[in-house]
Amino acid sequence: MIRQVLGVISQFEKSNLVQKLRVARERKSKLNKSKGIIARNGTGKCAGKKRLSETNPELTKIVVGYRKMIDTKRKKPLSFRTISSRITKDHDLNVSHNTVQRILDDVVLMKKEERNRKRRKTLKS
Repeated sequence: MIRQVLGVISQFEKSNLVQKLRVARERKSKLNKSKGIIARNGTGKCAGKKRLSETNPELTKIVVGYRKMIDTKRKKPLSFRTISSRITKDHDLNVSHNTVQRILDDVVLMKKEERNRKRRKTLKS
């Protein structure tokens, strides 16, 4: 009898905890969507590892600005290594070329996802 009561109490506590966590996750999702932190499915992101563009948006703007510059010798955008060396020299930030590549991949992915969301909205309406 006592075991059954304890089992019922533990189930009740677990269901309360699960409900609190679900509500908090939904609240954070709405907040992040309003901030512009969006997951791949279009909802607000509330779980998973943060992207570099979320943790350091200033660095993302710097990297994108350098990537838009054209190398005068090659007539192509600056390479990742060149961008990382310029950031280290100009802004006193230690950034590797792999980090630059990851930031630019995030930017490209987010733009692609945004385009896809817009296309889906136009197809639905």
